[in-house]
Amino acid sequence: MMKNSHSAFLPLLNDLIDLATRQKSIGCPIKVVFDIDSTLFDVSHRICEILRDFAKLPEVLLKYPKEAETLSKLVPDIDDFGVKRTLARHGFVWPSHDFAFQIVSFWKTHFFANTYLHHDKPYMGAKEFVCALFNAGADISYLTGRDVPRMWNGTLESLKQCGFPLDNDHANLVLKPNSDITDVEFKRNYFKQLGGASNPIWFFENEPANIHEVMEHCPHVKIIFVNTVHSESAPPPPDSIERISNYII
Repeated sequence: MMKNSHSAFLPLLNDLIDLATRQKSIGCPIKVVFDIDSTLFDVSHRICEILRDFAKLPEVLLKYPKEAETLSKLVPDIDDFGVKRTLARHGFVWPSHDFAFQIVSFWKTHFFANTYLHHDKPYMGAKEFVCALFNAGADISYLTGRDVPRMWNGTLESLKQCGFPLDNDHANLVLKPNSDITDVEFKRNYFKQLGGASNPIWFFENEPANIHEVMEHCPHVKIIFVNTVHSESAPPPPDSIERISNYII
């Protein structure tokens, strides 16, 4: 194994940096594809900011003063996924609670939009790892279920603001053309159009549904399950899939 200086990363990730270096030296760079939400970024801060702003609305303060006060004191929890889990932690059960129902509607409008994306925070070591891969010669793609009309500008700015590599040749951003396409279909088709590439392809993803789909239709793709939070819409990936819950030791 090639010796490197990236001792802060998990051994699996150090091995991938070594592989990127070797493949670049023989003119066959590896491609590493990263999901964004809950793979590179903790989105709980975005959730909290949206809920706090909902609590500041005059009509909310008037009709639900106690609930609004509770929301105004929310703090991010890295284990939150979506909004319903956050609400449940504070006693608002969707959809039986009318206040919670209104929040979910407000959240859907603003979570899937450019406005609050700058509140997302990279997981510890995520930016450093992606930069190390990029500097070692890997081709990087950010493949996300976010869509172009609502989230392109904010996503681009968020990645730049946090120091993730971006250029037109070796580090590109790929969003859904519109929200009508499911994430599963979009990601499956992305890897299918790459075909049985001769260069190694790696995929970092937190959603089991997307992982199962890529495993079935694109077996040449090497997958790493980022075991943070997910929608629980599909069973966990098989034990044969490599997994991480953090990027550093």
